[in-house]
Amino acid sequence: MVDKITVFVKTMKPIALVAMLGGLFLPSVIHAGNLASDAKQFWPQWRGPIGTGAAPLADPPSNWSENEHVKWKVSLPGTGDAAPIIWDDHVFILAAIPTGKKTVT
Repeated sequence: MVDKITVFVKTMKPIALVAMLGGLFLPSVIHAGNLASDAKQFWPQWRGPIGTGAAPLADPPSNWSENEHVKWKVSLPGTGDAAPIIWDDHVFILAAIPTGKKTVT
């Protein structure tokens, strides 16, 4: 009887480990796939969705002016040197706002 229990426990440990790791790993893989898909649709990082400065799924206009093909404008309170991040219907920008204080580097 003890031998059957020992065999059962030794057999179940690897199966339980695989099931546990699979339960933890599979949702991560699925979520990562969704993030990759979203990243191609939006502009989540510097130099665009694939880091090359190009957006393969985009269809930008070929000509621009002060008012033509402009969806929105905003005045920045300082110098905007960072790339904008576009996600869904939100745009995130950074601006360096002068405070008059000296910084020590």
